[in-house]
Amino acid sequence: MAIAFIANVAVGKLRAASLQLFADAINSLITVSPTYTARSTVVGAAVASVTISGIPSTLKRLRITWAARGDNAVQDELITMQVGGDTGANYSYTNYQVQNTTLTGGSAHGSTSGVVGLCTGSTATATVFATGTILLTPWDNINAGSLGYTFDNQCIGTAVANHFITGGGGMYSGASARTSVTFLPQANNFIAGTDFQLEGW
Repeated sequence: MAIAFIANVAVGKLRAASLQLFADAINSLITVSPTYTARSTVVGAAVASVTISGIPSTLKRLRITWAARGDNAVQDELITMQVGGDTGANYSYTNYQVQNTTLTGGSAHGSTSGVVGLCTGSTATATVFATGTILLTPWDNINAGSLGYTFDNQCIGTAVANHFITGGGGMYSGASARTSVTFLPQANNFIAGTDFQLEGW
């Protein structure tokens, strides 16, 4: 009995150690530092679009985090994305939107840009910027004509009737070189303080 108990304890410790090694390995994969970073921040005058260029086409995936506000006289407006300067009808997406307690959704196929969220407009509370995250893969074009993306986003207006969260995903099916991404407000411009940060692996 004593020998069996000792053996069981030893096996238990070995299993625990193995589980810890596995957890450490997973954590190391999750926290791997990006091999490429870039940032584009609007300073001074408002701009009609923001482009991050010079992105290596050999990267596997991109993560873009952003904070944005426009000067259009609305509480909120769409932000869209284009890849490699492609303005052709090569973007398809589906998305959901929760406004206060109301859930809606939408889709588009063969659009000239892909929706990636909502930003605040000039009638939203002063200094409030919407924020979001976009993931794109495979950036290195191993699946030619199929660059997928997903996004999530919050956009808080002046009252609960103007509180939004959005999410969704889509695909870029064009053939432009994958070396840049451009972001555009639905109308007018992004104001100073708008910020797009890119990480690549």
